[in-house]
Amino acid sequence: MKMFLKLILAQVYGMSSRFPDLPRLLNRAWRIVVLFPFLMASCSSGGGSSDTGSSDLANSPIVGSWITPCDSSSGSLSLTTAIEFLTNGKFTKTVSGYFDLTCSIAAFDTKTTGTVEESFSYVLPDRGTVSNINFVTKTYSIIPRSDDSVLFFNTQATCEISDWEVGVDYDISSCSNRPGDDVSRRPTPYADYSIYLVERGQLFYGNEISFTAENRPTTLSTRPAYIRSSGVVGDEFPLELKGLWIFPESDQYVELSGQGLIRFYGRTEQGCFGFNFLTLFSDGGGQYHDPFRIFTYIIGESEGNLLLSFGTNPEVFTYMPSTISVEQLDLCA
Repeated sequence: MKMFLKLILAQVYGMSSRFPDLPRLLNRAWRIVVLFPFLMASCSSGGGSSDTGSSDLANSPIVGSWITPCDSSSGSLSLTTAIEFLTNGKFTKTVSGYFDLTCSIAAFDTKTTGTVEESFSYVLPDRGTVSNINFVTKTYSIIPRSDDSVLFFNTQATCEISDWEVGVDYDISSCSNRPGDDVSRRPTPYADYSIYLVERGQLFYGNEISFTAENRPTTLSTRPAYIRSSGVVGDEFPLELKGLWIFPESDQYVELSGQGLIRFYGRTEQGCFGFNFLTLFSDGGGQYHDPFRIFTYIIGESEGNLLLSFGTNPEVFTYMPSTISVEQLDLCA
């Protein structure tokens, strides 16, 4: 993507410099090595074996699909996470790794499935009603999403598999030498114990990891782990600011829509448009914060243009009304 969108993503996710210029294959292979611990650590929170069962979640607020925006905090690559909870107490979690900083150039996915049990609920002062929740991860798999990933996995004979193919789901639940850190290599099934709260389309977990029920956290994280895939219940932007805007003389767009949803679009190296999103909550006076409370945005209007700034001592970026709609953008698949 061009420099302006990179700047926005750097501000949002704390990105640092890119990898040095290396031959393409070596560069991608090295990124896979670095990406594995980053990616695998996001697949679960740890734990040991457990016989915790699933529970009926038919009336639970956790049921449904949850996601994270593109995370480039490693400074060299990026990932997204999606998790779905079913009413029968099962879950599927997919962490997708990318070779770039904007979640556009797919590398591979890791997928875990298991069961979840919800139990005792109580009121946590100043936060609301929280519930105990136990996760048991039972299966673990990798799906390569690029030829570079396949070549790397086959060269390394990852998990003693030498016939990796793009798009094929490889079950590595019993693999004792999975790539990643020691936590990533623990045998299945393994359990995590936490508490959770659903608030305005945001899913909060406990503020620390616990491998046993006895050490279950008693306070919540101040940042949500996920937001609803349909968008969080944010605060509405002024009607005159909603719509698609373009940064002058660039391929960078920003879209303001309902429930405080803001999307940044930019042309990728492949020629299509990638995008990232946040949902913003109003602090009044044109000031907003994101669900993860990374920093503050100031959004306003001047002479028919959109003014956007964020961070400490922010520069003000001026967008003009777009002459095309989002539907006319060639979005990356």
